[in-house]
Parts: sequence; C-alpha cells; structure tokens
Amino acid sequence: MDRAAAAANARIIEYVQAQPVLRAYGYVGDANQSLQKVLLQQRHASNRHLKSTIPGSIIFRIAVQLVLLLVVIAIVPLALGAQISPATAIALIAVVAQFTSSVSTVADLGGGIRMARSSLRKIADILNAKPLPVPDKPARPSSQYEVRLEGASFGYDSHSPVIQNVSFSVPSKTTVAIVGPSGSGKSTLIKLIARFYDVDSGRIDFADSDIRELATEDLMQHISLVFQDVYLFDDTIWENIRIGNEQATDEQVLRASRIAQVEEIIRRLPAGWDTNVGEGGHSLSGGERQRISIARAILKNAPVILLDEATSAIDPENEAAFLEGLAEVTTDKTVLMVAHRLSTIQGADQIVFLREGTVTEIGSHDELLKLNGDYAAFWRERAKASSWSIT
Repeated sequence: MDRAAAAANARIIEYVQAQPVLRAYGYVGDANQSLQKVLLQQRHASNRHLKSTIPGSIIFRIAVQLVLLLVVIAIVPLALGAQISPATAIALIAVVAQFTSSVSTVADLGGGIRMARSSLRKIADILNAKPLPVPDKPARPSSQYEVRLEGASFGYDSHSPVIQNVSFSVPSKTTVAIVGPSGSGKSTLIKLIARFYDVDSGRIDFADSDIRELATEDLMQHISLVFQDVYLFDDTIWENIRIGNEQATDEQVLRASRIAQVEEIIRRLPAGWDTNVGEGGHSLSGGERQRISIARAILKNAPVILLDEATSAIDPENEAAFLEGLAEVTTDKTVLMVAHRLSTIQGADQIVFLREGTVTEIGSHDELLKLNGDYAAFWRERAKASSWSIT
C-alpha cells in the first residue's frame, strides 16, 4: 500500500507540473491513462490491505473480549461465594479491562509500525548510499587553472559507457569549445569536470591536481557553472543573481547583469529588480532565466567557467552583446563551453569534436576546417541551416 501511494503521489505531481504538455496532446481528464492506472492500483492496494487485516483484527478483538468475559465469569462466583469481597471483584475486573484495552491499542499500532518500517528502509537506502570519496588530506589547487583529461571513461551504468578514453587539455586562460552531435557526451564531460560524478577509469586534473584529491569546497570555489537547464529560486531577480557571490557589492551585481543582458529584462518588469521569479523561475521565459543564470556565474568571478549551452535560449541580438561582454570578463579565465552556435564556436582557442563519446578531432577552427573531417562537415551543416528561411 505504501508503494502504491508513492507511485500515485508521483503521478499526481507530474500531472500538475506537466499540464501544458498534457493539454497539447490531449492527455487530460479520463484520457490520462497513466494517472488513472496508478489511482486504481492504489485503490486495489487499499482494498487488499483491508481484506487482509480486517478478519484478523476482528478475531483478535473478539479473543480479547472473550478473555475479559472469562475473567468476569471466574471472578463473579468468587464474589458470590464470599471468597473475595465485591470491591475486590470490581477492582480485578477493572484492572483486567484496562489491560485488554492496552492490548487492543498495541494491535492498532502494528499496522503503523509496518508502515514506519517501509519508510525507514527508504531512509536507510539514502543513508547507505556511498558518497563520492573525500581525501583525508586534500591537495591545494595551484594558480595555473588548467583542466586536463587523460583517458577518461564514464557511464551512468556499467553497461553503456557515455565517455570513452577521452583525452584533451584546456590550458590556463584559454577558451575551449566542445562540439558534436546530440548524445555524444558533451554535457556529461562538464558534469565530470565539476565532479558531479567520478570517472570509471582515467583521470581528470584540475589546477595540477586530480579532482578526486581536492576538497569539494575548493573545487567548487574555483568553478562557475552555467547549465543548459536553468533553475532559479523562488526569490527576486536580484537575490537570484547574488547567490553567485553574497559578498558582492551592488556595483558588481549591476556589472554582471549588464554583461549578461539582464538589465534589458529589468526595464520591462514593473517591479524591476524586486520581481519574484516564482518556483524554478516559471514567471520568466527560458532566455530570461538563462541570462540570470549567466549573470550569477559572472558574479562568482571564479577562475574557471563551465558553460553548457549557455546561450541556447538567448536570441541572436542579445547573444551577440553577451558574447562581447563575456570576452571582456574572461580574458584571464579558463573557459570550457559546450556549444552548437557558430558564433560561439568560432571564437574558441581550441575546439574538441566529440562523436559517440570519443574525441575524433582537436584543433582551432581554421585547422579543423582544413582537415575536412567531422568538424568541417558539422560546420557546413550549421552554416547551411543558418540561411534557412520560410518563403
């Protein structure tokens, strides 16, 4: 019954959160069979629970009452025969009745205890999950913020590797773009460098140290991240940007916002900086959320910046202004970006092309075009698509 309730709760939350998609495809009301199915399963589980527990509960309560009745039958003759006083008989019956009531209460707690065991097992699974290992004596990152991968391989499960034997380096204070078709492992590389996961084999060095030998706080302190899927907290735009650096001055927040083209958003909102973005930033568009996320990363002012499709939802006009501002603040920083847009890729010092989790080509834009390989084909396809129009 507990598993059925958990499945129903998950489906109900999904039903509420995914209303635009469900409405677009007609899966609302009775048409949503998945929701109907889990609700029916929960009802069947409750019915089975009642059918399995009610007979035993009735039998148990009858047995308890029979014990009380037998005690009364045994005590009354003793009182009538003057073997015990009537007051003693009444006291004995009262004591036995109190005990039987307590026994019935314990029986009622049995179901609750079984439900609690189920919840405790789930908590135990979380507590027993192995965290990423933490070094006893963490290494200190050097001042040369180079990122280097050596034979790195990784899979979310052991049967399907996503990254296979990847090796390349991002020299300090340079910009490297990772490009390739969808599903080639680009975003996974960003997560591995930020140590959201550990590689299955090989190693990733950050500032002359294996990232597994660095304290998590040290690693995160030196990295700014901009994800493809942006999450904003249920707070004002100003506070969502200040998360990047809570000690930042107002001037620093405004500068980061200007570079990320957030000020243009503020001018259109009646409440300006005090606009509450709602849970996840749902009151803003995808491009607006992305610009706020970029401003947050710029404000952090970390020496290494990881960008995962950071401009995918930004319109071309704002993207051009953002890239110009980004060049201004990253002149002395190490930048690793996942990108598809030609304008973002072309300005990189080095380009790494991924296909099916392996590196097929590395070089500058001009060098890779001369090779006439995977990157050149990728570039030609993107350039051709940029001229598409509806007539």
